[in-house]
Amino acid sequence: MFRKFGILILAVMFLGSMAWIPSLDLVDAAAKCACGKDCKCEHCMTGKGECHCKPGEKGCTCGKGCTCEHCRTGKGECKCHAAVVEKTKPTSDADYAKTMTSKAGIFKASYTSDPDAIPVNQMISWKLKVETADGQAVKDAEISVSGDMPEHGHGLPTEPKVTKNCGDGTYLVEGIKFSMPGWWIMSFTIKAGGKTDTVTYNLQLK
Repeated sequence: MFRKFGILILAVMFLGSMAWIPSLDLVDAAAKCACGKDCKCEHCMTGKGECHCKPGEKGCTCGKGCTCEHCRTGKGECKCHAAVVEKTKPTSDADYAKTMTSKAGIFKASYTSDPDAIPVNQMISWKLKVETADGQAVKDAEISVSGDMPEHGHGLPTEPKVTKNCGDGTYLVEGIKFSMPGWWIMSFTIKAGGKTDTVTYNLQLK
C-alpha cells in the first residue's frame, strides 16, 4: 500500500512540474526583452513570438497615436520602431507650389494660409480656392482634409474641417496644426458635379 501511495505522490509531483514549464518559459522570454516594464507588445505581454521593440522603448505603438517626445514636440531623436514607421523622403523634384492640379486633372486648387508664414505648433486656417480644369469656380464642393508626415508615420494632431463655403469657389479650412518642423503633405479630397478627385500639397516647415 505504501508503495502505491509513494508512486502516486511521485506522479503528482511530476505532473505539477510539467505544468510549470510553459509559465517559466513565458517569464523567461519576457525577462529577456530589452523594452521597458510597461511595454505592451505581444511578446512582452505573453512571451510568445519575437520581440519587435527597441531598447529603451516603453509601450510606444509607433503609429498615429505615437506619444514619444520627438513625435509630440519635434525635439530630439525619433525613437519609433523602424519596421512600423517606413522611412519615406521627398524626392528632389517635389513640387511645393500653392496651386496644384488634382490627381486626375479634374480640379485645380490654390491655398492661402493665415498667417502666411506657416508656424509650427499653432492653430491656423487656410482658404482653398477650387476651380475646374478650365478655370470655372466650383461653388458646391464637399471637401475632406487630411495631413501626413511620411518620414515619421503620423498625421496632424488635429482634424481640420471646412467651416465655411464663401460661395465663390473659396472654402475656409480651420483647425490646422502642424506639430513639428519637416516635410508635410496636405491632401484635399474634393467632390463636386458627380466627380471626386484629390489635390495634394507638399510643405517644408522650419
